[in-house]
Amino acid sequence: MLTPLKTALATLFFTIPLLTYSATPSPTPRNISTDDIPTLKIGDAPETENPAPQKPQTQPAAATPATPAATTSSSNTDKPSQLLWDAWFTVAIGGTERYQYYNERVEIRGNRIFFQYQSWKNEEGFINEEQLGAVSEKNADLTPVFFNYHSSMKNSELTIDGTVSEGKYITTKIRKTGVELPPSKRALPQKMIWSQFFPVWLGLKLSSLKQGQGGAFLAFAEDSADPNAGIEKGLLRLEKPDDRAQRTKTKRLLIDFRGNKSVWWVEPNGCVLRIELPKQNAVVQRVSQAEAKKFFESQ
Repeated sequence: MLTPLKTALATLFFTIPLLTYSATPSPTPRNISTDDIPTLKIGDAPETENPAPQKPQTQPAAATPATPAATTSSSNTDKPSQLLWDAWFTVAIGGTERYQYYNERVEIRGNRIFFQYQSWKNEEGFINEEQLGAVSEKNADLTPVFFNYHSSMKNSELTIDGTVSEGKYITTKIRKTGVELPPSKRALPQKMIWSQFFPVWLGLKLSSLKQGQGGAFLAFAEDSADPNAGIEKGLLRLEKPDDRAQRTKTKRLLIDFRGNKSVWWVEPNGCVLRIELPKQNAVVQRVSQAEAKKFFESQ
């Protein structure tokens, strides 16, 4: 059974994509617009100073859900795909415990934005895995289209498929360790986004925020196993820039989502450079792919 700290981290680190701080700022991106969402070139972050624990047992590799496919309409096939970011991250607790590493890939295909996520978590001596594929329309509201989520933990598996119809109803199908629950269909509130698209949403809103100004958003937590839950309200506030924000030319924001408060340093297009969680004493760090894949190895 997970400790309260691990439960809080597992909740937060999935439901909002976490992109983190690099000592060397990546090239200055253009602001996101609904007509032209820029490509982001991500550089490597400095090496972490966290000592590595003993190597935990590895779960058998879970089957990755099929990548959501673009529709065959001309609007989604006439234009080449455009990569927004493809980056790797690590999560450390207390400066020493190596809890998680993961990869995010976000790209535009035609009039839709595709998000792929894969995570490895060190929990109770096992490597537990999560995979997500999600799609939204490339418009001002990032209108949700569909997602599929899969996780494997020890002897249990969870698969969730969500499909939006008419832009206002979501049908959710949940399978827990081979047992399929009855499908659930319900109405969605207007302007709700997939939680994983939060950084892209930020990129559309940052230019209009003023220091000290707050805002709210509605996001669907794709990993919620409760068919009647999942829609959560989040709050944000643009804070006064600190030394890091001035040095990296980022915006510093306070985010409150699902009862977890965190501080984000965000580039103008919405890509996060660093996230700190004071209550959990945790930091998310952007690293190279090679460093992420060695995160759990003993030295």
